[in-house]
Amino acid sequence: MARPSIVVVLVMLIAGVTVAACGSPSSSAILQCPAHPLTLAAPTAQASSDQSMLYSDADKIIKYGVAHPDTYGGFAYTGTTHPVFRVAFTRNVAAIRSSLEGSLSHPSWIQFVTGKYTVKQEMALQQKIFAEVPKADLMGIDPSFQYVQVDLTAGSTKTAASLVHQFGAGVFVTVGGSAYVPSGC
Repeated sequence: MARPSIVVVLVMLIAGVTVAACGSPSSSAILQCPAHPLTLAAPTAQASSDQSMLYSDADKIIKYGVAHPDTYGGFAYTGTTHPVFRVAFTRNVAAIRSSLEGSLSHPSWIQFVTGKYTVKQEMALQQKIFAEVPKADLMGIDPSFQYVQVDLTAGSTKTAASLVHQFGAGVFVTVGGSAYVPSGC
């Protein structure tokens, strides 16, 4: 018989939920490990040159997002064989997609996804982190697509651990240029 914790993880994976936890199933507390940021495949030269075809569509979507800051979660370009414009909204994604698709030149090249954070939340998180992180530890901070990337100097593992503990999936932390992974993950 499978252990209950393994069954839960399998059910979550089948349901499409990203699980980033580690530790032994018998431990009383499961260590929450940070998920790595969305890895966007490097586009081919053709996809990169075709990206300009999406500029007018992107402009329409970004203008809509700026007018709706309570739901707009930002965007990213991706795609390997042709460009893809991925845009996040925190709710009502299907309704937003329906309202915009008729005005788009390349609707099949646009991915509307449900995001966890709005751009406004990411910017507030960036400001909070900038105010709290010791300046000697901080190399850079940049809001990205659905997380804030925080780059710390080598040896800043205590600061990294604190950020991951405090902000979870809202941050992606590097220490000395390498992704920070808490011990035990």
